[in-house]
Amino acid sequence: MDSEGLDPAERQAALDGLERIGRWPGQRGPILTELASLLGRPRSGTRRLVEVGAGSGHLAQWVGVRLRELGHAVEVLATDREPAEGVTRLDALDRGLPEADIYFSNLMLHHLEDADVTTMFERQAAASRLGLLHCDLHRHWAHYYGAGFLLWATGMPDIIRQDGASSIQQGFTRAELGALAEPVLPGARIGWHFPFRWIMTWRRP
Repeated sequence: MDSEGLDPAERQAALDGLERIGRWPGQRGPILTELASLLGRPRSGTRRLVEVGAGSGHLAQWVGVRLRELGHAVEVLATDREPAEGVTRLDALDRGLPEADIYFSNLMLHHLEDADVTTMFERQAAASRLGLLHCDLHRHWAHYYGAGFLLWATGMPDIIRQDGASSIQQGFTRAELGALAEPVLPGARIGWHFPFRWIMTWRRP
């Protein structure tokens, strides 16, 4: 899905498949819980959350609805290097990122080089008033074979199955993700969530 010159129809089919996967159990709930924890108690004034690598923007839209149902006044902005309807163009590695209360991503980190992950963490920490949240894949043999079977059994398009296999191989162990965060996000927490996800959170001291 990161290939230059990917056919727009093929990319849209992949985004549609990812949106279906996003509705499966365990995919979005833990992210919502951790974002709500970072926000703390609902308060007056609108909080701004920015999702990077948002793809179709379906997660940002869902998060905004659910956080408002929990009583939070929020604006959730979906951003990506490839703009789309409802998705603003933003390169997460840009210098001088716009200020926000929280920056977050879902299944984006494994698409970056390790040095770029640390750079992004540092720049987002400088631009965020409350903290960061990043969810990504746990690299594990059971995840690799289990996800491959599930994507095949649910009739996902080839691009999703191929991208899923390579993405899991590019995922992280807890130690690897911690090593990328430690130099720039002191006190970052990493928790494991079903199905084979790490959620890293950092709260501004």
